[in-house]
Amino acid sequence: MKMPFGCHIGHNLEELPSQYLGWLTGLELQPPLSDGVRRELVRRKTGIEPEELLVSFPAVYVKIPRTERLLAKRLIGVGYRALKRKTSGDPETLRRLNALAAIVTEQLEVRS
Repeated sequence: MKMPFGCHIGHNLEELPSQYLGWLTGLELQPPLSDGVRRELVRRKTGIEPEELLVSFPAVYVKIPRTERLLAKRLIGVGYRALKRKTSGDPETLRRLNALAAIVTEQLEVRS
């Protein structure tokens, strides 16, 4: 992935200094750049290419007002339980549902 702005515009994330990548983590970057920065830092720290969490096409970013976060969490919980009942016979779909619910819930927690 190439850096879309700043003094390193056009450079691959792999080419950027670690200090710059660390600085980027303090910004409110949008996917997929935020995921790319996180993955590159993990790769440098562990030497292992981390699993991609986001799809390669532009991710959907939804701003939920702070006053509605609790209701959004309830919505996720109710939807999760309803889908879980419908997919109880398919372990792969259930695994994907669990992973996606965890990601969405984590995003609600991070932005609270």
